[in-house]
Amino acid sequence: MPSRRQSRSQERPPSDRKALQLCEQIAHVLDSVLGGEAADDALRDLTVVSVTPAPHSGRLLVLVQPHEPVDAGGKDLLTEKLRHATGWLRSEVAASINRRKTPELVFQLLAPGPGPETGR
Repeated sequence: MPSRRQSRSQERPPSDRKALQLCEQIAHVLDSVLGGEAADDALRDLTVVSVTPAPHSGRLLVLVQPHEPVDAGGKDLLTEKLRHATGWLRSEVAASINRRKTPELVFQLLAPGPGPETGR
């Protein structure tokens, strides 16, 4: 029977652990920035649900969710606002993390509904 230490290392390589730590850190930064510093009310209404490598830590998929339901037109408008804010959000991430290169951020808007608590 493998020891506890061996089973952890077999489950997830150290690079995966670092990538997950980076994703958690970036999720916290983005949630904070969107919730408090965004000039646009629609962006302040978004909650970061998760950040995951897509497919690696140089490119991250950021799932965001509005607090209130939006129609198809509203979803398109929010998606466009996120696209325009990506450079600013990436610069906020760069100021908060210690990496040589800031990961590319790809946003995906989810429909509002019950989901994981994010602390906001």
